[in-house]
Formats: sequence, structure tokens, C-alpha cells
Amino acid sequence: MKTLVLFLLTAFTTCLSQTFKGDIIGKVVDVRTQETIPLVNILVREKERVGGASDLEGNFSIRGLEVGTYTLQASAIGYQTKVVTNVVITTGRATQVLVKLEETAIELQGLTVQASYFSRAQQLSPISSNIVDRSEILRSPGGVQDVQRVVQNLPGVASSTDNINELIVRGGASYENLTIMDHMEIPSINHYSNQFNSAGPINMVNADMIEDARFSSGGFSAQYGDKSSSVLDLSVREGDRTRGLSSKTGFNMAGIGTLVEGGFAESRGSYILSGRNSLLEVLDKIVGMSSISMTAIPRYWDLQAKVVYDLSSTQKLLFNVLYGDSRISFAGDPKEQDELRKNVIDSSSVESLSPVTKQFAVGTSLKSLWGKSGYSVLTLYANGTKNDIDVWENFTRRVRGPEGEVLAHSMLNRRKVFHNHSDESFVAAKFEAFSQFFPQHELSFGGQVQTALGWENDIYVAPDTSRFDLNRDSIFEIGSVPVPSWVFKQKMSFGDASKYFLFISDKFQPLPRLSLTLGLRYDHFTYSGHGSLAPRASVSYQLIPPTTLLTAAFGRYYQILQRPAEYRIQQEARRHVGRPLCSRHRAHFRPGA
Repeated sequence: MKTLVLFLLTAFTTCLSQTFKGDIIGKVVDVRTQETIPLVNILVREKERVGGASDLEGNFSIRGLEVGTYTLQASAIGYQTKVVTNVVITTGRATQVLVKLEETAIELQGLTVQASYFSRAQQLSPISSNIVDRSEILRSPGGVQDVQRVVQNLPGVASSTDNINELIVRGGASYENLTIMDHMEIPSINHYSNQFNSAGPINMVNADMIEDARFSSGGFSAQYGDKSSSVLDLSVREGDRTRGLSSKTGFNMAGIGTLVEGGFAESRGSYILSGRNSLLEVLDKIVGMSSISMTAIPRYWDLQAKVVYDLSSTQKLLFNVLYGDSRISFAGDPKEQDELRKNVIDSSSVESLSPVTKQFAVGTSLKSLWGKSGYSVLTLYANGTKNDIDVWENFTRRVRGPEGEVLAHSMLNRRKVFHNHSDESFVAAKFEAFSQFFPQHELSFGGQVQTALGWENDIYVAPDTSRFDLNRDSIFEIGSVPVPSWVFKQKMSFGDASKYFLFISDKFQPLPRLSLTLGLRYDHFTYSGHGSLAPRASVSYQLIPPTTLLTAAFGRYYQILQRPAEYRIQQEARRHVGRPLCSRHRAHFRPGA
């Protein structure tokens, strides 16, 4: 026994004395042209004489760092020095960093380099623009590793309640915000979203897979449109090419799951995969719903993956997929106490609600570098959302006691009072290009064609009869008021409704400190036959180079109806003016949205 205790103490002491270490791997690219930059010095500020240099392909690695948070400094002749903060090292894994450097003029009289902690790389606009990296999302207090909850803390952004991550930007509705993930436009990246709200309580995107999130709350360039409030542009990181397989398993409020990543084809490609399940659902299976004091358990899971393969030194193929399945059931309690209805026998309805939402986004992109002159991205993708919402009404007879408690109850009948079944999907082809053929001009142009893949909507509101007990004395002062049923159905096939846009933008410097950006965008929706031309302009002046900028922007911003169903629903609703919808139905059916 003493020998066993001594062995365990020795093993425990040995584990405590170990130094846990990890690695930093990354790539250095030109922020404008996306060309890799060789021979860049990378230093770890917290460690003396610890660092590395990028190779001919722009890759670098720093091995054997103790677990902790570090700051990297990247410098190269002809580029502004860049400081990357919040680089977190964990045990047994490599932390990936993408360093984007900006060219700077070199004067023969001398060179003064000043580091910038706030990257303005690939700006969405010269004003109201923020870039949040993966470390900030993972460590943000109260953000529960949800990128939209982190964005809620930015200036000009608000939310309605703490239970949902919706973005209310300058008073706009949540569906007026554009969300892009690796060049794919996505209606919602959240569990439990609906047709008229892109927000939700849980985000489907694993924060550990995000490279960075670029958010603009106004004044964005001609590249972005068809939304009037904001743009959230997410970049998904690549997997670790230096290892065949590495994994991370854990749980938080977003769920419990595993992330695996690695390289293949002699490091010419990489993969990263995340799968998560509802934490409360897992706890319910282990200890039971009553033990966690909940009447409705959110049941959801999501899957996200990215595969990258280098076709050549100038061409890269990317594949992305995102899938989410979320459902929950709310059942009314027939034994619910009502102190205002003592010693009565009443018959009233007990409602149950069962929403189910399934979402997917899948796409592939071909990224081509044009040497020092620019790059282009061609993306083909598909996106879809299936919503099934059913509301049932159980008409129940209840016998109440002296405190309004239910002594006995029995269900008289059951009927469906509302449903909203929708299956909406589309496919799109998108092309974006950036070129710097002339030293003082940065030209970007492109377009997208998006069309319906399959589109079905079925909305039903059951007929109803209302009675009103104004003073709660069990006597109905106002008798039966009949309300007719309401039905809306829509079905479209491939190509029946399409949207497309074209844009061009040029940023140039007429003076050393002055930058002007002029752009033009055109959007068209074939279903309504409406098109809009939107000019954009912005100006930026460096008051104190390179830290202080004075910026302003002007433009016209249009937003067409979010979905073809909304256009039809609005038309149908106008023919039913005065048709009362009870509060339980307005939550899911908002013709004026």
C-alpha cells in the first residue's frame, strides 16, 4: 500500500513539474494583393531573442513556447511593422496566425517604423469599421464565444434582450444586416432563427474556426449591398498543415463538441472540422430534465468544415460547409395555478409550440493570385433554410380550488391553430477581383448571380371564436366574435426568382495623406422587377500619420425584400387589412416585416 501511495505521489509531482508547451505557425501576406512575403522577421515580444522568419512561401513557425498569451512583431523592409496581440498558446496544439503587412514608402534619409495594434486591413469602409480576431472572440467577457454577441459591444450596435444575439444597428431590424462567411452570403448563422429574424440564442459557427471577423456599421463600400444597416464578414481559418491530426474537445454554453484539424498531400492541403451538440440536451440525457429545472430543453447540433488545397503556387481551392439542426418543444401546463379564478370550473386552451429549423450552406472557391498586381476569388455556393413551426391548442376542462389551484383536469379536444412550413434555398455564383495595376490606384470589381433552387411556403391560421370576460367574473360581457381562417401558399422552382449585382470601386491617393474611394453598385431583383443604382464615395485624411485618420463617407443604400415570400405575403396581407392576428401568431408571421 505504501509503495502504491509513493508511486502515485511521484507521478503526480512529475506531472506538476512538467512545462506545458505549444507552437505558433503562420503565414505572412501582402494585405492588398494577398501575395506571400518571404524573409519577414517575427519576434515574440515577451521572450528575448525568440522568434523566426518567413520562408520563400511566407510560412513561419515558432516552436516550444510555454502556455500563455504572447505578442508578435512582424517587420520587413518595404512594409509597415505589424504587432499581433492576444496570441494564445495551448498545450500540444499549434496556434495559427495570419499576418497581413502593408507596404510603406522607404526614404533614403532614414526609415522610421511604428507598430500598429489595430489592423485596418481589407476594410469594409473607412468609417465605423472594426476587425475582431479569434482570440478576442474566445476571450471576450460575456460573449460566450459567439461572434455576434462580441459585435454587440461595438459602438453603434444594440440588442433587445440578453437571450438573443440580434444586431440592431442604428435602429435597423436584425434582417437588415448582411452576413458573409468566406465569400458566401448567409441569411443566418444562428440556431432557432426564423424567416424574418437572422438572430438566435446560439451561434452555429464555432469561434475556434474563425480567423477574424470584419464588421462595419455604416458607410461600407460598393462591394457590399442589399442590406442597409451593417456588414459582418467572417473568415474561416485553415487547418494545421504541420500535423497529420490534432484535436480539441470541450464544452461551454454553446455546446459540447470536438474540433479536429490537420494537413494532407505533403502539406499541400489542410482540413478542419467541428461538430457540436447542445450541452443541455446531453445533461438531460444524463440527469433528466427535472434535475436541471427546465420545462423545455433546446436540442440542436451543428457541423462546420473547411478543406483547402493548393493547386499551384498561385491557385488555391477552398471548400466550406455549415449545417445546423435545432428544435425545441414548449408544452403548456394544464395544472397551472390562477389565483384570479378561484373555486370555478372553466374550459380554456393550453397551447403547445414545436419549432424545428434546419439550415445549410455549402460552397467552393477558387482563389487566384496575380503576382504583385492583385488576386481574384470565384465562388459557387448554395444555401437553404427549412422551418417547421406548429402550434396546437388543447381545449381543457379544469376544476379549480380555493387558491386557484387545479384539482382535476381533462382534455376535451385538440386542434392545430397555426403552422408555418417553409423550405427555401438558393444557389449563387460570385466573382470578386482586386488589382493594383497602377501604384496610386486600388481597383476592385465583381458581381454575383443568385437564383432560387427550391422555394415553398405554407402558412395556416385556424378560424377562431373570441369571447371576452372583462372583469374576470366568469361572465362573458362580449359574446362570440368569429375570426375566419387564413391560408398562404407559394411554390417556386429553379430560376423563378433571381437577384444579381455588379460593383466597381477605385481607391486612389491624389495627395500623400489624402485617400479617395469612389464606387458604383447595381442590384436587381427579377421577382419584383426592381433595380437600384447606388453610388458610393469616401474620403480619408491622415492628420497624424499613421495613427490618426479623419474619415467621411457618402452613399445610397438599398435593400430589396428579404425573400420572395415576403413580397407575396405583403400583397396578400394588404387584401386582409383588419384581419386580427393574436400575439402567438405575430411572433412567427409578420406580413409588415
